[in-house]
Amino acid sequence: NLSIASEEETTVRGRISHLESKLRLLKKRKRELDESISTDVFKLITKNRILRGLEVHLRYMGGHLDEIAEDLEKVDRQRAEMSEILEAARDAARRC
Repeated sequence: NLSIASEEETTVRGRISHLESKLRLLKKRKRELDESISTDVFKLITKNRILRGLEVHLRYMGGHLDEIAEDLEKVDRQRAEMSEILEAARDAARRC
């Protein structure tokens, strides 16, 4: 009986030792994952801030693009008017 109990105790102690070893490995892996997740979250937060800044810049540039488009339309109208004035001046010069 004592011999069987001693063998069982040895088996149990071996199993405990094995499980503790596995537990250490799992804790180490958990720390690594926690660090990796923290790094990834930091990167995502940074990218989010950059994207928000780019969105603001895009709206700002879009406003300028609208102004440029309006200015181009004005220039096209003025160019057409100047062409008409030039043609009228040429016609007047030919008649003289």
